[in-house]
Amino acid sequence: MALYELRYFFDAGSGVCLWAANYQARGQFGYPIAGATLGLPESLVRQADELIEQYDAALDWDDPAGPSLYSEARWLQFFDDAMTFLVLLRTSLGSDFDIADRVRMD
Repeated sequence: MALYELRYFFDAGSGVCLWAANYQARGQFGYPIAGATLGLPESLVRQADELIEQYDAALDWDDPAGPSLYSEARWLQFFDDAMTFLVLLRTSLGSDFDIADRVRMD
């Protein structure tokens, strides 16, 4: 059983895509978790930052409740990129971490 449980999802303006899901993770990393605090390779930290920026760019900040600035095709590309990142993240962190996917729109 994994020691640290995390949730993976995007929240516009938060600057993170990982959130503690158990006491061990929260005690070690806080509730919102910046990728750099996990000891991830710099390439993965950059990839997370790029995904977060892309997610934030989909929101019309002048009309947050309005329609997304992304087309359906652009959202599908974002979700593909987000899932690719999740696979790399899980591999990098190893078996001490359980990362729940809260991104997919199944």
